Amino acid sequence: MVSFFRAAALALFAVAGVSAQDAAPQGKPDRLPCAPLDFVEKKADFATINMLVGLANGGILKSMLAGKADPLTITEKRLDAVPFSVLGNDFQLTPVVQRLDVKGLSDIKIRSVNITSPTNLDLGADFSAELSMEGTLRFEIAQVNKQWWQICWTNILQPKTCPPKIISTDVGIGLQKLGVGTNMKVEMLQCNKAAPAGTCKDLTVTDLFSALAPGGTDALLKRILLRLKDVSMSSLALQFDQITKLNFHFHSSGPLLTEFGQKLFKFTTTELNKKGDMYRNVINVSNQLFKTLVNKVIGDKLKPMFGAGCYDA
Repeated sequence: MVSFFRAAALALFAVAGVSAQDAAPQGKPDRLPCAPLDFVEKKADFATINMLVGLANGGILKSMLAGKADPLTITEKRLDAVPFSVLGNDFQLTPVVQRLDVKGLSDIKIRSVNITSPTNLDLGADFSAELSMEGTLRFEIAQVNKQWWQICWTNILQPKTCPPKIISTDVGIGLQKLGVGTNMKVEMLQCNKAAPAGTCKDLTVTDLFSALAPGGTDALLKRILLRLKDVSMSSLALQFDQITKLNFHFHSSGPLLTEFGQKLFKFTTTELNKKGDMYRNVINVSNQLFKTLVNKVIGDKLKPMFGAGCYDA
């Protein structure tokens, strides 16, 4: 999982990291505090950056991802709760990714980067090959707003405490020509403009070419991570040309599960490929869940490596 984001950081955050650095390092009181990076001020550099994105799309990115992040494995990630109503009662569904293997990520084309604010960037990618996802999800279903006299559908033998019901399902999904559009909040730091010459060195566009040299990828990524303070996904927009596979196999059964399946998983590949109301509903829910998943992965895997700094040594 980390390998994917290492590569993605060079394709995306390196794209964003035109110029950056941190707060005054401990033990270095003579060094001026680092300053926030304003992407709007770097607008002129993004023409060059988008040219580099085009070069990466020519095969460099695929070779970086193949074997290191394709396939990608995600484990034990808890997503946001989704409210729904069945059987005349209100419930809250919390999906948990037990394990998910994603294949086809290396056939990727990065979209041009656009600045939307001093700290936000529009980033996107399109996948030319079929993207497949296989794994196991766990759903925690809690009955909410329950009155004392109502049946506890999640555990009929414990009506007073009414604990959540936990069910697992095997999932298989295949998507052709998946498109991903995001708006990312990227807080980076750069050298203080008042810093004496030679005491602090910002990243520049030309530094991105160092990734082409042997060992250059790791060195550049280290400098980028040092300058990152925070990263999060503000919005996500998914789309696909066609869904080729959609399988859900539940490990248990019962009245609640039957109603739950009919309520949330009654769509078919044929219906989704018509791109009607059902397609839009599934896309909206997927946008919410996958945004949560990405932010969880960033928080768990990337943020511990952020340096919130600007001094390389």
